[in-house]
Amino acid sequence: MFEWIGNLLQDTTFNILISILGPVLGFVLIAGVVRVVYERFTTRARRTGSNGARSMASQPLNDLAQWAQDYYRTQGYDVLARAEADQPGDTLVAVKGDQRIAIRCLNQGEPATAGLVSALAAARDQQHAQRAVLVSLTDFPDDIRQHAARLGVELREGPQVELMINVAMRRRLKEGAVIQGRTA
Repeated sequence: MFEWIGNLLQDTTFNILISILGPVLGFVLIAGVVRVVYERFTTRARRTGSNGARSMASQPLNDLAQWAQDYYRTQGYDVLARAEADQPGDTLVAVKGDQRIAIRCLNQGEPATAGLVSALAAARDQQHAQRAVLVSLTDFPDDIRQHAARLGVELREGPQVELMINVAMRRRLKEGAVIQGRTA
């Protein structure tokens, strides 16, 4: 009754087909499992807010300020948020020992102005900070660069901001793994 199975297994064409399809189907199966596990992990992380700026929309600080705050914490600073109603963007003060940094993060699409750079330099002096850092997702115009250089204000943009976000994201992912009982 099952002679056809025995004949099929002895057929060289069938054996060649199985020897090719076996590894291919195994790879597809493994890739599918890895994809499902990855999707579940990233979906859970987004839901809990441990990675991705969109999940922080309800936070009082803008997304960039949240990333900057997390970045400076990874560098060992205590970070305090300062709200200044007359100034755009979010102001942070990073403190480590007796070193203080005044940080201003511009909201998305908000232009940097000479007045903003001057206000940050004044905030640095008022808060007795050694450094002032202006952070923006967009590039700064040349006149703002020159004005900032004259006042001693550091500018962070482009690849520097991406690096800050990557470092902060790694910290969040590590904390998320620790919170869920895993080690990173």
